Amino acid sequence: MWNKNRLTQMLSIEYPIIQAGMAGSTTPKLVASVSNSGGLGTIGAGYFNTQQLEDEIDYVRQLTSNSFGVNVFVPSQQSYTSSQIENMNAWLNLIDAHYI
Repeated sequence: MWNKNRLTQMLSIEYPIIQAGMAGSTTPKLVASVSNSGGLGTIGAGYFNTQQLEDEIDYVRQLTSNSFGVNVFVPSQQSYTSSQIENMNAWLNLIDAHYI
């Protein structure tokens, strides 16, 4: 069938539909609605600090037991401040420790 392929199997979704993770525009209800409908809902987390990201993930988990994604910004600059690196590492550690 058209909707059964490696992508749907890998992401544990029914349809090969991935909702864009638009920072500042997505809500937990939208993410859960897409996931509950068989697609992959995506949190737009580009503007979140680690506490906001944790709260958003927890809220989506209350609304769905299905798969969903987290979209973060990947900076394109070549050098970073130690504060920026610490923030990026905190995000990754949070996701790794609690959600993967």
